[in-house]
Amino acid sequence: IYQQIADSIEEAIDERKLVHHYHLPTEKEVADLYNLSIGVVKKAFVELEKTGKVWRTRGKGSYVVNRMTYTFSPNDLRLNTATKLPFENMLIETLSESDENAVVKKYFICKSVFHGLRLHKDNYYAVVLEESYLDESYFKRLILDVHMDKTILDILLDCQRCEITKQENIMSGYLADSKDARMFDVTVGAPMMKIESIFSNQDEKVIAMIVRYVPSEYTIMESDVIYA
Repeated sequence: IYQQIADSIEEAIDERKLVHHYHLPTEKEVADLYNLSIGVVKKAFVELEKTGKVWRTRGKGSYVVNRMTYTFSPNDLRLNTATKLPFENMLIETLSESDENAVVKKYFICKSVFHGLRLHKDNYYAVVLEESYLDESYFKRLILDVHMDKTILDILLDCQRCEITKQENIMSGYLADSKDARMFDVTVGAPMMKIESIFSNQDEKVIAMIVRYVPSEYTIMESDVIYA
């Protein structure tokens, strides 16, 4: 009986009928509902916890864990590696040298910079927010390529005029604000990671910069050293 209970709850989680962070009924409530002993229900919840799809904490109860954890490797930051997750374009704009943008002023020496935001999802949850900055003087088909859903890394690789010879990666941590919380379905103050990839040419001129924001709770870094 306990296995049937565990299987039915696990099936509901797999079919997304029970959403992430859903607070399950208490063991006593389930026992009373189905007229079962508390021991049988307790055993069912122990089995569910073993699957990793239910998280139990003393004094608070049991919660559904209904999202994947992604492994983020330093290799994923290399120029010839593109994020394979589906994405949606959230913002496409051009920033001029007169715009008060800290990134543009710090890294770029050009008249205008392409700025874009893409949200990568696993069909249910946001996984990576990708913010890109590109020197527009090198990319004549940039807007068209973006609307054709080409990845930013593909756009960089297709640009013969770029001559990118250097990539620098910087990783830092911060706490999620209200926008991050809504976007990634995490709590305000949850740990987040920010990974900046800066691409330069042989003249040390910055051609592009890609910033990725990921929730630490659902992201595993294979190495604590980010390199190019």
